[in-house]
Amino acid sequence: ENLPVFVISFAYGPLWGALCAVTADLLSCLMAGQTPLVLITVGSALTALASGLIYRFLTEKLKNVFRFGVPVFAGHAIGSVIVKSWALSRWYGNAVFWRIPIYLAIAAVETFFVHVLFTRKQTAGLIRSAGGKA
Repeated sequence: ENLPVFVISFAYGPLWGALCAVTADLLSCLMAGQTPLVLITVGSALTALASGLIYRFLTEKLKNVFRFGVPVFAGHAIGSVIVKSWALSRWYGNAVFWRIPIYLAIAAVETFFVHVLFTRKQTAGLIRSAGGKA
């Protein structure tokens, strides 16, 4: 669910990533016929903001997969594991804490795909041609 959010956050900045995350969450609710849960939407936005800010300002010296892994794992930790799990626990109780190991695995897979996308010349060229930073 967060792969496009990470790509937008890294290429165009954390605010565009947050806008993408909020839009995706609201459209998902609309299409599923559900009422948006504000804390879940906030968690989505925080995932984008945290990962985008860390990518922009703290990972310049990191190499290879760590350049993408650190912000992806931090974004998931803040937005998905802390905020969204806490929000969902208010409705479903402690049963939602199974999300923690699942999101560790998801973050690893998304790190791989973001790394592949940003290290390919074709993708980097597309991002730069659209005004982004690759």
